Amino acid sequence: MKIVLLDPVGSGIPHLGLLFLSAALKQAGFKDTTFCSIDTASNSFERSEEFFLKQLEEKPLVLITATVPIWVDAVKYAKIAKEKGCFVIVGGPAPTTFGKKILEKYSFIDVVVKGEGELIIGDIAKATTKNDFTGIRGVIWKKDGTIIENEENTLIRDLDSLPFPDYAALDFKSYHGPFAFCTSRGCPYGCEFCFKPIHGRMFRSMSPERVLEQMKWIIKTFPAEFEKVNRTIGFSDDIFNFDMERAEKIAKMIIDQKLNIKMVSVNGFHVRHTNEAFFRLMKKAGFVEIWFGIDAGSEVVLKNLRKGITLDMVRQAVKRAKKAGILTIGGHFIIGLRGDTLEHSRAAIAFIKSIPFDEVGLTHANVLPGTELWDYVKEHGTLLHETDGFDFSAFWQLNHGVIFETSDFPKADRIIAYEEATKVMNYIRRRHIMKPGRVIKLIKDIHSPRDIIWVIGRAFTFITSKDLRARKRKPRPSEIKKVRK
Repeated sequence: MKIVLLDPVGSGIPHLGLLFLSAALKQAGFKDTTFCSIDTASNSFERSEEFFLKQLEEKPLVLITATVPIWVDAVKYAKIAKEKGCFVIVGGPAPTTFGKKILEKYSFIDVVVKGEGELIIGDIAKATTKNDFTGIRGVIWKKDGTIIENEENTLIRDLDSLPFPDYAALDFKSYHGPFAFCTSRGCPYGCEFCFKPIHGRMFRSMSPERVLEQMKWIIKTFPAEFEKVNRTIGFSDDIFNFDMERAEKIAKMIIDQKLNIKMVSVNGFHVRHTNEAFFRLMKKAGFVEIWFGIDAGSEVVLKNLRKGITLDMVRQAVKRAKKAGILTIGGHFIIGLRGDTLEHSRAAIAFIKSIPFDEVGLTHANVLPGTELWDYVKEHGTLLHETDGFDFSAFWQLNHGVIFETSDFPKADRIIAYEEATKVMNYIRRRHIMKPGRVIKLIKDIHSPRDIIWVIGRAFTFITSKDLRARKRKPRPSEIKKVRK
């Protein structure tokens, strides 16, 4: 059986969820699997819609994942696959949220899978031959026109039992940034905006021994690709330092075994679980960049958020990380959460300016079904985009404008707050980028006259842009490969 795993809207970061599924399928005996993450900006035929359509000629089993904002894209490709005679299965955050409503609405989708799929995907693939999914947890399917909901899926407790992600399935040249890596799932904190339909609130983690085993496997199996990203691993854990003892053991093992790696965590560090010794150990192990999920810079909004932190905790965590010598320290903030106002947002901006961040990420508050904030806004606020209950393409997370408003924080005030916050974010980023070491590295990376032109363009954007974070990274000419067919 040929199986195609589809990420309908890909990016420069590999979809680890599908890579875990691909590895699980191969472990179950399904060797003919193809990973397709569509991203037209990648200049890669293997990342194109044309490549996906070519795979459908063999009428494979098609597995499609989707978050809620890109569900309409998943539907588009599911319909195309069914018209080509394929058996179509959907999974991920959107199908887990919508459930059986998907089969009620879309006749061209055969099966919905809810929750984590690695332990059941092999059984699901085998069951497609007879279209009989009896007894497989988390599956919603149709039998003689009747929709059947199997027993709820359960969270995977033993992450050590999972195979390593199928990185070999990637078209490596089309990705940028660190080697994607994840060592834990779930976050026990109850932030009202957080969307947790797959991994839930139970923190589960790989053992330090398994983490080190995977790191060494990557270094040995993908040496050229690992060197290309400057021996850098990027953690995508929701909360890497929740179990500080585990995190410290991982760091000590990296040091003891002299892996000589760099590590970054753009999310995954909580300010509550820190101390000076912890950050010194992280620095020694190789962490060069750490971001904290802070979200609110006002004590009032933090209390409503139920993140379990205070502004003083933020100050102390950043101070400790700075003192330990972590090169880049970032903070994520959101404008417009429950209880926020223009006044509170300005207090948050003042707070951000008082902290020695190297980078700051700012977004408008977003709402999606399945979150507490969604329920709050439906009752107390006004959504500024229409949805039919399935199309949430306008509810995109980053810098796509105001998603909702409330009586005490209307759209006009939210726009003002975001513009004022963006000026501060730009100042912090420019100050960080202009550090001598970063400028020298940029110059050293010039390999051709076209690269010089690219650097000049980047410099122009750097100087003139009103929102540095909103712009997508453009590859330098020397990185661009001709699309292969």
